[in-house]
Amino acid sequence: MRSISQPFLRRPVLTVVCSLLILLAGCTALFGLGLEDLPPLAPTRVSVSASFPAASPEVVEQSVTRVLEQQLNGLEGVESISSTSRQGGASISLRFNAGDPELNAIKVQNEVNLASRRLPQAVTRQGLQVRRSSEDLLMILGFSHPPDQYVPTFLTGWLDLTLRDALLSTPGIGDVRIFGSSELSYRLWLDPQRLEQTNLTLGDVSRALAEQNVLAAVGSIGAAPVPAGQVLSLPVEAEGRLRSQSDFENLVLRRLDNGGLLRLKDVGRVALGQRNYGREAMNLAGERSVAVGIYQRDGANALEVSRAIKRKLKQLEASFPPGIEVSMIVDVADTVQANLDRTFITLRDAVLLVLVVLVLFLGRWRLALIPGLAVPVALVGSLSLVKLSGSNLNSLILFGLVLATGIVVDDAIVVSEDIAGRIERGTPPEQAAEDAMAELATAVVATSLVLAAVFLPVLLIPGSIGRLYQPIALAISGAILFSTLNALSFTPMACARVLGPGGGRLPGAIGKLSRWLRQGMQTLQSQYAKQLEHWLQHKRRIGLVLLSGLVITASSRKSTRLNSSH
Repeated sequence: MRSISQPFLRRPVLTVVCSLLILLAGCTALFGLGLEDLPPLAPTRVSVSASFPAASPEVVEQSVTRVLEQQLNGLEGVESISSTSRQGGASISLRFNAGDPELNAIKVQNEVNLASRRLPQAVTRQGLQVRRSSEDLLMILGFSHPPDQYVPTFLTGWLDLTLRDALLSTPGIGDVRIFGSSELSYRLWLDPQRLEQTNLTLGDVSRALAEQNVLAAVGSIGAAPVPAGQVLSLPVEAEGRLRSQSDFENLVLRRLDNGGLLRLKDVGRVALGQRNYGREAMNLAGERSVAVGIYQRDGANALEVSRAIKRKLKQLEASFPPGIEVSMIVDVADTVQANLDRTFITLRDAVLLVLVVLVLFLGRWRLALIPGLAVPVALVGSLSLVKLSGSNLNSLILFGLVLATGIVVDDAIVVSEDIAGRIERGTPPEQAAEDAMAELATAVVATSLVLAAVFLPVLLIPGSIGRLYQPIALAISGAILFSTLNALSFTPMACARVLGPGGGRLPGAIGKLSRWLRQGMQTLQSQYAKQLEHWLQHKRRIGLVLLSGLVITASSRKSTRLNSSH
């Protein structure tokens, strides 16, 4: 066997099938790839939220935030911890440099459970939330209704009790926050003068509320052990939770000496309102509005999550209360899609530009067609490697394919031009292809390995920088691999079957333009040959210039490092 290409030259059907399989694998991977703007660069984030009603930021910092931070500081794999203490609550965000995201969230949950014993009872009673979070705001929805159609608290309560849970169940959503309002709560307004007259304090009211607003396990009637012949056992249920305004108003605070009862409505009033006031939103028409911010989970695909949210809203729209209107305020997925569309357009223009240059400078449309076919085979085939790596199709991978568009035709041009030149000199096409590949096969493999050696080490860069550049290196390396296979298999076979002496000349004005460009290139090549012959006679001077350039580069790099360290 004279070269690695000889089996492909003698089996053209096998060669075509191999190229079609590469295209088929790439197309299959393309339809299975998700779309995203950028790869997931940020490390895993887990958030801890605690609520401490009526506590000042200083109290929250000392009694909640510090306790949780001390417990979470020793967690394995934590890169940084940031916390915020505010009126009535605290939030802590942990960034992990490695590890499974779900496992990291479980570790944080375990540490929070250990720290909950040292937290105030009001905090543990409210509960602590631990979840994988993301500060990447994906979408903002606006909900509004005509004035006087509902009470002010209706919209917030409906969103919090109905829509929020439905959205959180959508895959890829990390958090749902309601802006411009607060969750519903019963507010107890106590009269200080009546409390003083009845000799009560706020503590007495709080104790009565804690004792009577409970779900108690009462038991059952007829449970074992029972007398012989007993066949019935009935559970006993007691209403313990206070569920309405009248239930709170009839809360018993004290039994009077005359046998009467002192109730909450005797010393104050109860109103259904918001837990926190001070946040209110309105739409452009002046109507009361509530905004819902949706945050995507770390590593989630923004386009897929956005489509899932819109499908969910369309399903729930039929169950919306009358008069409720929803509007899309912000959708980051639209920007992501626009960026991807522009990148696709750039890739299309790059491929067309390469094909035009091939036609004009090679001068024969048949000769230009053969290396031109290497572009789709290499670019589409590289998508199969992207699929195998577990990545999604993003702007950086498309950018890498744009850069690779001009690289993947190099080997095919060298092979096809050499074979075409031998055919023009009278060598039979098949013999010309075998002779050319016997000389060029090793060179084609060597140049491809050199190109791959430039990009493959990028795949080993760790951290966020590595996650940023790895898609580009993966796309270019995959394109180089498949272009090399194409240059060793399909290109010589196609040249042996398609090319002939003088065939495929460009007609008319295009032919004249092509001849003028090729004449210019020949003139440039002759001038370059003369200059090269001249400089080869002064090898020592050339070596001295190169050595001086290396010394200057090394010294300037060293001085740059010294300046940056100072």
